Amino acid sequence: MRTTGYPTNDGINYEGIDFPTPVKQIDKLEAQNENLAINVFGWTHRVIVYRLSTKDKFVLRINLMLTELGYIQHYSYVKSISALLYDQTRHNERKHYCLLCLTGFSKKEILKEHEKHCNGINGRPTRIEMPKETDSHLYFKNYLITM
Repeated sequence: MRTTGYPTNDGINYEGIDFPTPVKQIDKLEAQNENLAINVFGWTHRVIVYRLSTKDKFVLRINLMLTELGYIQHYSYVKSISALLYDQTRHNERKHYCLLCLTGFSKKEILKEHEKHCNGINGRPTRIEMPKETDSHLYFKNYLITM
């Protein structure tokens, strides 16, 4: 689709926003539209967080997945975070995910308790990865004994 073909008559203020929109301009888009909060996810062999909105949780959230191929970018609407992160678990039931660390919880109450304490790293989104069972031991590799 040509950039002139993007629908811009949807009530959103796009003044000064480039099409296709780079992630760094989403802050400006949010600032121009007070009732809009946008989260952007990406993919590098797993789901990562590019941007989380800092707006109040009562503002409508739009979750987007950014796929890139070289200089070509495309945003897709994410209807369900649980479906996006489905491959992280072997369980079939719906999970509730913390957007700062992308950790899944079986109950919404457990997620609410987790969110009180989760801060990512310095308030930024952080994905937690636990070691595999085969790599569960730590070893010193480069050490020097001096007297």
